[in-house]
Amino acid sequence: LNEQGVESGFLYREEFWFAVDEVPSDANEAKKEVVSAEKVSTDAMKPRIQTTPYDVVIERRRGEALGMHLDTVSDDVLEIVTLSEGAVSKYNRSDEASGVEVFEGDFLMAVNGKSGNKEEMVKELQQRDTTTTLKIAPRALFNITINKTDKLGMALAFEPLCRSLIVNEIFDGAVASYNKAVSQSQQIRTCDRIAEVNGAKGDPKKMLDAIQAEGTKQLSLLVSRPCLQ
Repeated sequence: LNEQGVESGFLYREEFWFAVDEVPSDANEAKKEVVSAEKVSTDAMKPRIQTTPYDVVIERRRGEALGMHLDTVSDDVLEIVTLSEGAVSKYNRSDEASGVEVFEGDFLMAVNGKSGNKEEMVKELQQRDTTTTLKIAPRALFNITINKTDKLGMALAFEPLCRSLIVNEIFDGAVASYNKAVSQSQQIRTCDRIAEVNGAKGDPKKMLDAIQAEGTKQLSLLVSRPCLQ
């Protein structure tokens, strides 16, 4: 957590990237750094007015923390993992935030006009400016079921202290077969987030364990992505 109240995995993270069908021998050693996260806030599930990206202007005093914990495993989008006391939570309680609040689970698409590059966005968040403009994309959630009859065919990554797995790559396997059988909107894409696996949620390690569990023939996944339109 830096002095601006932005806790960003990019600043300290050790990324774990592997294909779930073949875990490197040292992966279990690396993953022990992951600690259990708190239960995902139900605020992220509340009905909301906005279903497309929108801007919010955060005003803060000099030195006031923003109060956001961000997952920066993606190269161009930041996921808001948790909100703590700070300028963003104060904004959420204000009259101007009605219908355009910032929720846990939302995606941060741009900061002060900087987008498409996480390093630049994090740098903007660390500035001492008293006004910060955030472009927020609500998350779209949908459930899918994959029959794991052969190799899953999906490479995943995650950051410690975060709550989701990101899809880095899809290749031949059960996921590719699933994608061929469903509509485009229900397909799993690279950069999608997996928020739940067979009831396991809140801890990437537990979700990976659920995917890799011996004898598992069917995977029920809750998939999350930015709602862009």
